[in-house]
Amino acid sequence: MRTVCIVQARMGNCRLPGKNGMLILGKPQIWHVLSRIKKMRCFHDILLAIPHESNGGIQLGAARDLGIETLDYRGDPEDVVHRFSIGADIMDADVVVRIPGDNTFTDRDEVERIVSYHSYDPGVWNFLTTNLDRDVLGNGYPAGFGAEVYDVRFLQWLDRSLTRKDLREHPHKWAFENARVRTLQCPEDIRAPGLSLSVDTAEDFALTKEIYETLHPNFNARDVIKYLGERNVQLN
Repeated sequence: MRTVCIVQARMGNCRLPGKNGMLILGKPQIWHVLSRIKKMRCFHDILLAIPHESNGGIQLGAARDLGIETLDYRGDPEDVVHRFSIGADIMDADVVVRIPGDNTFTDRDEVERIVSYHSYDPGVWNFLTTNLDRDVLGNGYPAGFGAEVYDVRFLQWLDRSLTRKDLREHPHKWAFENARVRTLQCPEDIRAPGLSLSVDTAEDFALTKEIYETLHPNFNARDVIKYLGERNVQLN
């Protein structure tokens, strides 16, 4: 069973344009995300998938620097389902793990936990397994430590079947609307259901940069939660 991580990234974000190219410790933000993923032991391969029109030279350069394959996707930049389906075909994946390019605190332990929890079952394939978003089904996770896991057959079915634009842009949305989601409980020492750690605004980026500069080079989810607690950030 071949498990591939596909990192979804673009430069044209509305709230914080060019965020994946913004520098942290002298490297683009996306470089740090990919570097953290490279340390994970659950993947046979990693693919950075970006829309062609996103002017992603910085992102492609970061991937090359780390020896990571890239997909310069030339279709509709908002059709994430098709982008991932093509990526899965290119990488010959059985299981696809989705990590957004703005999840700068993606955590090896928590990604490996959700990948291990996902079962490649011929009889049960059309479920999403996730600990990516905030407090999924009351699991207590903050947003940004984990990942979404798709059986490739489910991903291909979504690509064939979905017509609504919002569902094609957000691969997880159909699963939530149709109660086809599985998850696991967050460990108590990183439980923070009210917290989001993805970078969406300039304030998010400033905090991310501060944490990296304070905790670099080696830190994990527990270090981040401890730091935010000491900084009196609201976690719940």
